[in-house]
Amino acid sequence: MNGGFDVAQALDGTVLDRGRVWAFVRDFAAAWGDPPTGKDGTSPAELTRAEAALGCSLPTALREFYGLVGARPDLVANVLPF
Repeated sequence: MNGGFDVAQALDGTVLDRGRVWAFVRDFAAAWGDPPTGKDGTSPAELTRAEAALGCSLPTALREFYGLVGARPDLVANVLPF
């Protein structure tokens, strides 16, 4: 991770709204590797298929997160990089 990214400073001690949360996620992703692009999210259709397979709706925040960076294994996979 980029040594210039300060989590405490980025959060400023609070998270007051959704927009600020997603701005933090974008900044964190950029510091971790590459900034998110429009191609990094899971498509709404794929999320809907996942919900159908699970038999329930995803929480809104989780759906938004996967919509933003769901196709980024470095942010969502439980795999060590070595």
